[in-house]
Amino acid sequence: MIAQLSIVSSGLTQYDQIPAKEKKSAYKPEYVEQARQLCLLGATDKQLAEFFNVSTVTLNKWKKDYPEFLYSLKEAKKETQTPKPWR
Repeated sequence: MIAQLSIVSSGLTQYDQIPAKEKKSAYKPEYVEQARQLCLLGATDKQLAEFFNVSTVTLNKWKKDYPEFLYSLKEAKKETQTPKPWR
């Protein structure tokens, strides 16, 4: 959002929110399986971001905006975790 300063009749100022141009996401549905496979190989979020040529901020936005993407990452990472020894 872009803020624009405007003067109100009372003489005070207020900020009006002007929507920024919507940027089309680089996300593609096929990234779900690609990310899952990379996580099974032990890829970190930073490595995933590099693979998809995006920032880690964008990767985290994808996790929020695309639940199927987040789910595939979580499930693949669970599969690669080494179980802790029983005590």
